[in-house]
Amino acid sequence: MLAQVANQGNVENQNGNVVNENIQENVRNVLVNGNQVGYSYKRFLACNPKEYDGKGGAVVLTRWIEKMKSMHDMSGCSNDQKVKYTAGSFVGKDLTWWNSQIRMLSRKVALETELWNHVMVGTGHPAYTDRFHDLARLVPHLVTLESRMIERYVYGLAP
Repeated sequence: MLAQVANQGNVENQNGNVVNENIQENVRNVLVNGNQVGYSYKRFLACNPKEYDGKGGAVVLTRWIEKMKSMHDMSGCSNDQKVKYTAGSFVGKDLTWWNSQIRMLSRKVALETELWNHVMVGTGHPAYTDRFHDLARLVPHLVTLESRMIERYVYGLAP
């Protein structure tokens, strides 16, 4: 749902060069807004964004997304602010859902980082192996192929 509001990534500019959309947006804001990148949350609230409570079905959601996009475009919102400011418009069950998604994502990223940086300390081979297998079960997409699992395991072994 929010991917529609904050479409981030690499895009092709008018010269045919691939550029990061965030950088392109920030440059536009610098040029348009006199060296101010994006806008403040106070300025966003001055546009009177409609809160979203999840009621009304697909038509109401689509209209709300279109209104939010329009507000972002008119105000010169930078891409990194779009999700943050839009999420501030959630209320009730949708706010609870959003906060749970952020918590789950934070935990997942922490576990991914731990697996990616997991190394054996000294001669603690059994402890290293046990924790490696625990992490591999918690974030299996990083080591789905057996060859990838072996590669990650060997990478963390002490020299």
